[in-house]
Amino acid sequence: MTWDGLRDLAGFRAQNGCAISLYLDLDPSATPTASDLTTRVNALIDEIERSEMARRPELSHEQKEGLRRDVQRLREFYRQEFDRGGTLGYAVFCGWLDNLWTALPLSARVPDAVKVNRSLYLAPLVSLVGRGEGALVVVVGRERGDLYRLRAGRLEELVEQTD
Repeated sequence: MTWDGLRDLAGFRAQNGCAISLYLDLDPSATPTASDLTTRVNALIDEIERSEMARRPELSHEQKEGLRRDVQRLREFYRQEFDRGGTLGYAVFCGWLDNLWTALPLSARVPDAVKVNRSLYLAPLVSLVGRGEGALVVVVGRERGDLYRLRAGRLEELVEQTD
């Protein structure tokens, strides 16, 4: 997470519907098994439909449908695309009617939370800004050298040199 990335997210305002901010604590001490995680994810997603914003009488049919689609997309993401590997936290921001979808693996724990509003809930990300981002890791052996960069809590291979 960078300051620029956080500023971009902070600038988002839902014009047509609602914005959902979902955070997951993936630390193995809090979530030791896949079934524990599934239970927590389902409970958080269920909170969206029970939120004060989702039950507001002034929401149009289209806005309610947008929230329903967001809930469906979050469930599909968790079942089909979500990869816990190596991350300690996860943030997902979505808003169907405003064409918003951002899934961020995080390098540190964040408390479980879900918020529905016109803007995104970003407070848990502030303490993560710049934490280790861009660090380089070099692995050198007799016949091979690799260069990696830390981005979003994961190592990305930049160069592989074999002689």
